[in-house]
Amino acid sequence: MYPDRKFEPSGSALKESWEQFILTGNLDSFRGRTEISQSWTRCYRARVDPYSKGCTHILNNKKVEELKKRHSELLDIARPFMDKLYEFTAGSGLIVFLSDETGVILENIGDYEVRDSASKVNLVTGTNWQEEEVGTNGIGTALKLKVPIQISGKEHYCANLHHWTCSAAPIISDD
Repeated sequence: MYPDRKFEPSGSALKESWEQFILTGNLDSFRGRTEISQSWTRCYRARVDPYSKGCTHILNNKKVEELKKRHSELLDIARPFMDKLYEFTAGSGLIVFLSDETGVILENIGDYEVRDSASKVNLVTGTNWQEEEVGTNGIGTALKLKVPIQISGKEHYCANLHHWTCSAAPIISDD
């Protein structure tokens, strides 16, 4: 619990806030985190479909390989950390993702069952997870805010992601 944080609404209060916002664009009853209300507003203004089935911006294999080649240094550095993180979390239903600076997933590693579930919303290599594409989510919101963030349940803008919890942190270069 963070003493400087606003009240975190219960699941039903957040659901009611989300439903009202999706219908009206009104956040008057919202009592959650400022980062979430601001993200929802950006998504609403970008006309993100809150009932979409998942990411629809999917790159073909050639484009994915081009991106991986362009980001080969990042991938070479990140893979051992991703492998180590997965070692610690194996069997816990987690996936580790690495995206590029635009939100396109370059690599993922995780348990088969959860990767299979993620594939149903196209949370897979070669898909773009910017807020403007899929609403409030770990990858897109962390990239937008340039800070680590966790998006849980109904904090996601799209209903199809309400059962996910996503944590993300941007990798920011000094050069």
